[in-house]
Amino acid sequence: MSASFMISRPVSSSDFTKYSLLSTMSVKPSSVVSIASRCVVVIDRLLGMESACGPEEEPFGLVVDWLGSGTSRSEFDRIPFRNCLFGDVLSCGQECLSHVELSTEGGRPSNRYTAFTFETGGGAPMLGTRLRQARLAAGLSLEGLAAKLEHPISKQALSKYEKGLAQPNPTRISDIAQALNVTASSLLTEEAIEIRWEAFRKHANLSKARQNQLTAIAQQKLEGEFRLRSLFHLGDWHDLPGPIEVQNVNDCEYAAAALRMHWSLGDRPIDGLLELIEERGGSVIGWHEKWGFDALSGWANRSPILVLNTAVPPDRQRFNAAHELGHLIMEQTGDAKLDEPFAHRFAAAFLVPAEAARRELGTHRRGLDLDELGLLKRRWGLSMQAWIRRARDLDIIGEDLYRSLNIQFRTQGWHRTEPHAYQSSEAPALFRRLVLRALAESMITTEDAESYIPGISQQRSTGRERRASLRELARQSLEERHRMLQGAAVVVDPVETAAWDELPSDETE
Repeated sequence: MSASFMISRPVSSSDFTKYSLLSTMSVKPSSVVSIASRCVVVIDRLLGMESACGPEEEPFGLVVDWLGSGTSRSEFDRIPFRNCLFGDVLSCGQECLSHVELSTEGGRPSNRYTAFTFETGGGAPMLGTRLRQARLAAGLSLEGLAAKLEHPISKQALSKYEKGLAQPNPTRISDIAQALNVTASSLLTEEAIEIRWEAFRKHANLSKARQNQLTAIAQQKLEGEFRLRSLFHLGDWHDLPGPIEVQNVNDCEYAAAALRMHWSLGDRPIDGLLELIEERGGSVIGWHEKWGFDALSGWANRSPILVLNTAVPPDRQRFNAAHELGHLIMEQTGDAKLDEPFAHRFAAAFLVPAEAARRELGTHRRGLDLDELGLLKRRWGLSMQAWIRRARDLDIIGEDLYRSLNIQFRTQGWHRTEPHAYQSSEAPALFRRLVLRALAESMITTEDAESYIPGISQQRSTGRERRASLRELARQSLEERHRMLQGAAVVVDPVETAAWDELPSDETE
């Protein structure tokens, strides 16, 4: 026995009295229904259901099971709809539905009927996209994922799921989610952002599979950040000029100066570049990759996004970030032999404007001292090698001195690890702040926070234990304080508590 559902949604979010038809479908027992986030379902009619529900005028019941974000992969949250009439508007207000069944009402038999809905970004196509993204992020091939499942299936079957040609049942979805170390609900939720990658700066030894994994992981992290942004109504925006047309290196210098002027930076050194980019509407994702990858950039909806390799020194991260900014605000020619050198020139000019470089080095030099370059590196956050190249590009030094200095760097091995480390740290902070804020305001669970930033709950716990131990220490006698400090010097900082020695023994903080 089968029946037909007609499923509709509001024409606009502000008018819930007008609906556009999504699909009319025949439904059978033991299938799965997946309805996109906040989809409003209008049951216009049920055909062939008289034996279960009686005449059309008689109320009937629906039970909706859905995989909630905080539930076990083997359990469902059950939402009953009682006394439904044909034509009623049913809105679950949840992110995903796993199946719909007719419930027993007034002694009538309980028959289960389920259906797929194919709203844009929802249903089987949505699940396929999410499944492929999660698989790539885990670094698994179709064959590798198939082998990890508790109830193995063929890679051909998984391929059909990803292409939207077949739909797994709830048990299979839970099995796949567990193998990928994600929640089942994450495979069924609608994509929050549309990403357009513009530039991927990689080394020749980075495999295509690894590239796919990096972009999939970046998309997962960005979706988490944008989900949190929406909680605090931050939206997606940017404060970048452009696109600026460039035809030569002078245009690159102009573009860098235009961005500095737009952000009111003057020609001073830029401290905390990554946080500055976040303040201007950008999203910065850090990823530790030992080799093969420098940076990745693009757009998520209307926000600029940068993915940076955090395995390199901070000055290198700054240059990579500035390089990617260049790709985003300058019109790209499509020729990597031009676009990459242009972005390099933009990055150097953005970090150290031409007039500032001449002010630091002079207009013409016959030699450069390495310690001098080290001091400039610490002041401006630009590597010593980049300073040498900047001096050559601005005709402060000649080609012979430029080559001689590069040979010296290679001979000493400094082309890989420079002396005079840049002291300031560079790290994106927006995502972490949003997670901690949402957690503090009980807008997300600890499990949600862990899924965004693994280990964050343990780090918070350690911080609370440290504060508690310091308060306890202050309440002890002088002798007991010294004993506790000697026994737990790693946990308690003696410098922080040194002033307490002069307090009376019964003094508290």
